[in-house]
Amino acid sequence: MAQRGLFGLINSNRDFTQADAWGKNQFNASFPAALICYMASKKIRPIYLQLNTNLQIKPGFIEAEQLLGQDYNDLFFAFESDFPPYRPLVIGTLPRVD
Repeated sequence: MAQRGLFGLINSNRDFTQADAWGKNQFNASFPAALICYMASKKIRPIYLQLNTNLQIKPGFIEAEQLLGQDYNDLFFAFESDFPPYRPLVIGTLPRVD
């Protein structure tokens, strides 16, 4: 039997072999990340909405790698973790967020 997981989320702080990784709070954050990884693998460009100078919605497309910043195979998905560049700005610790 294949190991349980979500597409592209091999390098992650979530252990998808555990039942609690599939709960509502975890899955709601993990699934969109897996979907963009899948879209990148199939060369499907996500729809990207922007505002023009008149504040009207301008739909377009973006490359998945551009959205992620690099190839999904090279990423570590750190769900509910702080953003390291902001650490010097925080006194104490931040609460965990989705």
